[in-house]
Amino acid sequence: MQIEDFLEILFQGITAIAIIFAAIQIKINRKQLNISVIEKCFKDFRELGKLDLNAAHPSKIKAYIEIVNEELFYMQRGYLPEDICLEWLDGIIEYLPLYDKYSNTALNPQNCFSAILENPDEYLRNYSRVLHVLTIDNTFDFAAIYSLDKSELVNRIKERKKLIKHLKSNLKNFDFYS
Repeated sequence: MQIEDFLEILFQGITAIAIIFAAIQIKINRKQLNISVIEKCFKDFRELGKLDLNAAHPSKIKAYIEIVNEELFYMQRGYLPEDICLEWLDGIIEYLPLYDKYSNTALNPQNCFSAILENPDEYLRNYSRVLHVLTIDNTFDFAAIYSLDKSELVNRIKERKKLIKHLKSNLKNFDFYS
């Protein structure tokens, strides 16, 4: 074996090890990013305190919408694990209006911030991502989605999963530049 052949094999081995190390490092960095994003969003949400659908201060509502917009951005870019995305979308539908894509009316007026319903432009005009995700067709059983009746739990979960899947699809199809 000549020295050139030996060096070539050695460099190929070193290159392979470097590629493996880089792949491991990327995976570790990705997990650290996921954890950092989750911690930041949890912290921001906790700092808002209790949110009252009918009496929340406008600044709290605006801060919540800003958090939601940020969460949706992270979801869209794949910075969050799937189960976190689904859980956060499930929480979002407890506070924000869902709009019918044909009539632009709120489909869940008793289950969202009333101030947004009174003046949607003030709260949502700068959040095209949020509006896009929350604009849906009226094919969901909202009575079941928001039911507190324990006998309706199975149907509630089924309908919420269907709605959340639809919201995720809307998010996937959102293009800020179009």
